[in-house]
Amino acid sequence: LELGGFDEALAIGWGDDGEFHLRARLQGRPVLHVPAATCLHLERAHGTRRAYAQLHNRWRVMAVAWQDRTLGALLPLLLGFECALFASALAGGFAPAWWRAMRDVWAARHELRAQRRALQAIRVVSDAAVMEGGMPALPRVVRHSRALRVVVSIATSIADAFWRLAGGTASTVEPAKERAATR
Repeated sequence: LELGGFDEALAIGWGDDGEFHLRARLQGRPVLHVPAATCLHLERAHGTRRAYAQLHNRWRVMAVAWQDRTLGALLPLLLGFECALFASALAGGFAPAWWRAMRDVWAARHELRAQRRALQAIRVVSDAAVMEGGMPALPRVVRHSRALRVVVSIATSIADAFWRLAGGTASTVEPAKERAATR
């Protein structure tokens, strides 16, 4: 309750619990993280509803939680990523979800600005202390393609360079560990 509970404006389905976790960490509160814990979900197609939630929530979290230095340093990377993501949205058929998420975040900009001011005023931990760069977890289809792994590796190196500008530290996951963790 001291953290303000879950953000009811976040779309259910992706990152709503992660936003709460991040907010707690930025306020210097202890958070239990158990990487070995597992949770099984039934596999199902998520469609555009899931795409909307991922986009909407990611933009809201960045707008509220990230420090100005982080946003400024990562802006070129974020713009490039958004262009690639929009191209994927067009090709993948979820462009309407992309536009709807963008519209809804823009419509909430005054609310987000107020949330940002409130969180930044009580923050005691920097972005660099809670976020780290490195190789993202790769979907199975990418893990089997050497060419795509090379592209992702190069993109990760570029992203890590921007992240270091923002004050973070890069920590690329060792390929053997990543493969073992995703089997």
